[in-house]
Amino acid sequence: MNPTQPKTKLVGVYAMANGIVCSVHLGENQRTVVVKHKLPNGQTMFTSYKHLKEVYVSNGQQVDQNTKLARLFTPQESKKYGGDYHHLHLEIRKKFDDYGCASWLTFNNTQLNERFYNPQVFIKEHIK
Repeated sequence: MNPTQPKTKLVGVYAMANGIVCSVHLGENQRTVVVKHKLPNGQTMFTSYKHLKEVYVSNGQQVDQNTKLARLFTPQESKKYGGDYHHLHLEIRKKFDDYGCASWLTFNNTQLNERFYNPQVFIKEHIK
């Protein structure tokens, strides 16, 4: 998700739903926050927010839709790393067995479907 015309210079990232922060990775240009959620049917799922400039939460913290997890890079800050980091990489996961690393780049379709929800389908079905 790339906010091409953000309303403010600093774009905040908020949790999609109630949950508990279960992983924070603070690699300089790859900061990531993962939140564990319970679906109404009792299943566990995870949301992973990547390419964050500043992180405001910690492991074990309870969050909801009003909790600012982090903020995105500004286009200017992104230039320092020679890449396009001023966007949000959002994953909606069924499993968190690879600890959120970029192993998805090597997965085949079966492995992807075992671990990830299609975000467009998931949001249509679960987010009101």
